[in-house]
Formats: sequence, C-alpha cells, structure tokens
Amino acid sequence: MLVRGEPFLHAKSTVFITDPKWEAMVQTGGVPLGAMFGANGVLPTFHLRSVGSGKGYFWRVYTLVNK
Repeated sequence: MLVRGEPFLHAKSTVFITDPKWEAMVQTGGVPLGAMFGANGVLPTFHLRSVGSGKGYFWRVYTLVNK
C-alpha cells in the first residue's frame, strides 16, 4: 500500500478456496484470484472472524462467502 506515493505497508495473504470449480478456474490461469467473484457474477458476503495486533503489525481473519 502506498501513501502519497511512498510505501506504507506490505500485506501478506493466505487464501483457501473450498469450491473445486473455483479452484480449477484459478489453477488453469483463466481467472485471477482477485477477480473470482466478479467472474462468477456474484457479490461475496464478508464475515470478519478475528483481528489483532502486535509490535509493528496487525492482522485479521475473514471469510468471503458466495451466498
């Protein structure tokens, strides 16, 4: 993420795809991960599971659901 053109933070993500059809779309390179919901014509439901922080970082765990 940039603020006024300068690096402000770096993000690391771990993604789990639980639908075999959607996983195949990503694995074949047909659809970028960030475009999955749009490519399938759905809006995800966001569920925030937990949040926290440490020295110099913060984290959150959330689920995006196709429902």
